[in-house]
Amino acid sequence: MYNYALFNILLAFATAIISLISAAKRKDKDLQPFEIRKVYIAKTVALSIGALACLVCLFSEQSDPTVVWADKWSIVLVILLIGELVADYFVNKKTHPKD
Repeated sequence: MYNYALFNILLAFATAIISLISAAKRKDKDLQPFEIRKVYIAKTVALSIGALACLVCLFSEQSDPTVVWADKWSIVLVILLIGELVADYFVNKKTHPKD
């Protein structure tokens, strides 16, 4: 029996919002060029994870009126959310010392 999970929709929405916020953050002017590259790579990974979470949610949900809290795809979306939080950490990480 196919149904859709409310938890999956919430996880995909949270992952997408975090990825958009992470990508919209400005870079620090004091960073070295190699550090700026690292931030851009982390932003690209964050946006990719957000898009992947939306696609997983879109293709795994069925349009049956039966609603459940979680299903087998919930674990995948939790892993994607954790990956998104790790990528967001690397976007916000300050690698230069402040004087």
